[in-house]
Amino acid sequence: MGIWFYSRLVLNGMRGNRRLYAPYVLTGGVMVAIYYVLDYLVNLPLLLQMRGGTILQEMLSVGLGVIAIFSALFMYYTDAFMVRQRSREFGLYHVLGMGKGNLAVMMALEKLVTGAVAIVGGLVTGIALSKGAELVLLNLIHQKVSFDLAIDTMSVLRTGAVYGGIYLLLLGVALVRAKMLRPLEWMTTAQKGEKIPRRIWPATLLGFVLLGGAYYFAATVESPLSALSVFFVAVVAVMMATYLLMMSGSVVLCRLLQKNKKYYYNKRHYVSVSSMAFRMRRNGAGLASICILMTMVLVMISSTASLYAGAEDSIVTRYPRGINVGVGFDSAVNMESDVVKQLQQTIQPYAGQAQLDNWCDATVAGMFTDAGLTAQYSGDMAVNYNKVGFVNIISLSDYNRQTGQNTVLQQDECLIYPLRMEYTGDTFSLNGGTPYRIKQVLKDYPHNGNQDSLITPTLYLIVPDVQAATKDVAQLTNSHGNSLVSYHYYCQFDVPEEQEEECARQLKEKLDEFQQQNPLVYYNMCESRQANRQSFFETYGGLLFLGLALSAVFLIAAVLIIYYKQLSEGYEDCRRFAILQKVGMSRRDIKSSVNSQVLTLFFSPLILAGTHLIFSYFLVQKMLMLFGFTNGALVAVVMLLCYGAVGLFYLLVYKLTAGSYYRIVSGQSSI
Repeated sequence: MGIWFYSRLVLNGMRGNRRLYAPYVLTGGVMVAIYYVLDYLVNLPLLLQMRGGTILQEMLSVGLGVIAIFSALFMYYTDAFMVRQRSREFGLYHVLGMGKGNLAVMMALEKLVTGAVAIVGGLVTGIALSKGAELVLLNLIHQKVSFDLAIDTMSVLRTGAVYGGIYLLLLGVALVRAKMLRPLEWMTTAQKGEKIPRRIWPATLLGFVLLGGAYYFAATVESPLSALSVFFVAVVAVMMATYLLMMSGSVVLCRLLQKNKKYYYNKRHYVSVSSMAFRMRRNGAGLASICILMTMVLVMISSTASLYAGAEDSIVTRYPRGINVGVGFDSAVNMESDVVKQLQQTIQPYAGQAQLDNWCDATVAGMFTDAGLTAQYSGDMAVNYNKVGFVNIISLSDYNRQTGQNTVLQQDECLIYPLRMEYTGDTFSLNGGTPYRIKQVLKDYPHNGNQDSLITPTLYLIVPDVQAATKDVAQLTNSHGNSLVSYHYYCQFDVPEEQEEECARQLKEKLDEFQQQNPLVYYNMCESRQANRQSFFETYGGLLFLGLALSAVFLIAAVLIIYYKQLSEGYEDCRRFAILQKVGMSRRDIKSSVNSQVLTLFFSPLILAGTHLIFSYFLVQKMLMLFGFTNGALVAVVMLLCYGAVGLFYLLVYKLTAGSYYRIVSGQSSI
């Protein structure tokens, strides 16, 4: 048999099974296009020139790796489905005289044709969309756009190599599968039901335990660092639990429904329940895959969209005033010291008529206890993230001047303001030293924006005398010989926005000179809100773009799984419905049975994904604090909107794919 004969068989087979091959090739092409677009953006020359462009490139590069790995796994899944659906056809070829070698040649030609069409079509689409994607990305990160269309040859070659390798791997798997299967197995693979699995209840119980444990840790996590350490463990546990509950749960559900005679022996439910029992675990695996993909989409879009929507709030929180100055000293200073007066004289000309908001503090790092803060290192610090943090010690005079209060404290009294933590003790001491009686726990305090960028617990301690408060830790040093206490002067003021960046640049030069002239100063910094606004949008905009790109891939995968699930089940069920129609079942009864099956299981992924999303809120909200984002209400609103949008999309996909299932089982579509 010549190559032309094989080619005609392959093309005729693909044409006759276009319902299977069209979405398969289309999905492969879309993934190729998305991969090319991301690769094109990663190597965009403009990113190399941007401040923070390297970080954005790294984020997009991670997205490239995720898409490549997911494409390989998902295309393997769809390829296995294709082989299962065409197994009867291949078995017939074998019975008619074709050897396994002939079938291998046909499979190789199919992979070459589908791979070539998907890769070439995807590259053409990707090139056409690359400029639009570039414009979207540059608008998200607030950069100027160019309308020159360019084709990145290296991106074309890299994309072709990645997906060419994936299709070659699929070909290898198909050839191994063809060699191992026997002719009779080819003829009956698609019609085989599943044996009732054993040990269903232990698997179901394990699923509930894993899911309950993941939900518990998500709901009780206290700090962003703890959330980060728990997140990946929780994700793995939720994925395992979803598969266990969907696969074993579908079996348990079928058994319970079949035991309910009144429900089971009803023309509305009989066919749907028996059909689900026919493919119990496979049905559960498909639903679990859909659920996990929908959850991934919801979490990615809601978290990145929340960051981007709240970017301005994060900027204002991080930089309360236009210009932020910080200077570190090797020893305790106060607002009346000569060095601070010199520093204020250096800053004042750049502030103009603006009021300076300035204060001094001493910072001590350590682990919080019931009695205060332990400054010396403890092994528990390495694991107990919720207790490790900072105490910022501020004089009562600075506090009164900042807040306009006239608070009076005795020498052994203090005020505290816990930030990202709770403190319930009646006294507070540093490293077991003199305890201060807590006169009041403040509800608010105009703290430095730098503290809002941190993720660790922080406690503001207002005392009559800063030097007296730090005497118990002033002589302690860390493993590098540095003092555990650091002293700072902070200053914030506003200037016109158009002058901020230049003002900050000039002031930084003066602060550098000041540091060289004063041996007590060991560091200085000068930040501009306007100068750092761009870096916020580069990071948040890049994350949003990456989230949208990955979500598009996962949504496409979910749609294809739903489509193939409806199609394969329609082909499996059509013979049963045909027999029932001969004994009096009407098309109205068929539609009623289809609706029963859908309501029984099809919406379970959407419901479970919503439950996953609710508990993921606690983790996501804490992890977003790593980016300086603290607006939990905005995260909740965005999650709700995303779930509504994805829910509507899911309903639309259901309507389209359920129609295909109904047409197949009712005999209105050829098999």
